[in-house]
Amino acid sequence: MPPGHSRRPFEPMKFTLTYEGPLPSSGNPRGRHIHTGDPKAIVKWTMRRKFARQLSHFFDLELPLQNVGPNRNAAAAHVRQPVIVSDIPFLPLVRGAPLDLICELDIKMLVNHEPGSLVVSPGDLDNRVKTLIDALRVPDANALKGANDIPNPCHCLLADDAIVTKLNIRTERWLNAESEDIQQVKLDIGVDITTRRSNFYTEVFGIH
Repeated sequence: MPPGHSRRPFEPMKFTLTYEGPLPSSGNPRGRHIHTGDPKAIVKWTMRRKFARQLSHFFDLELPLQNVGPNRNAAAAHVRQPVIVSDIPFLPLVRGAPLDLICELDIKMLVNHEPGSLVVSPGDLDNRVKTLIDALRVPDANALKGANDIPNPCHCLLADDAIVTKLNIRTERWLNAESEDIQQVKLDIGVDITTRRSNFYTEVFGIH
């Protein structure tokens, strides 16, 4: 580090992802529920495509992620290096070495039932969040079976779920929901991206 240079505290890259639709539990359902007709795998791909569209816009709009300007080429090349799963390219934004990025998720979940009933009917909160995290990460090969209309490349938030270091969830009653299906939710997912250690690549992204 050059003499007199003072490294600033880590500064997260922040944005919000949104989703409106069914969010079933990834475990076995408990209690009364209204059948949506969508298997969980199909719901996850519906969610993944909606997130991919938003993340694609973020990649295009966020200047540090573009191959523009001095020192950005190498960093942008790493974050745009596809992860290939069964010949399908995925572009996770938050990934490990050499970027060493991590993220925190602050989720506001509007639910179509009494918020306190999450642990009984229609299913537990942990399993519904598991379904959400699965939709945010690069899928494994088994998850690709039967999938169609996969974006090419498919932008994802997470290379894997171990990258999420903090998870905060708030539930409120969805007062203007148009459906009575208790699996329907409205999500605002606040994403804070930072790094385990500052390096050349994260500094280019403005994360110190």
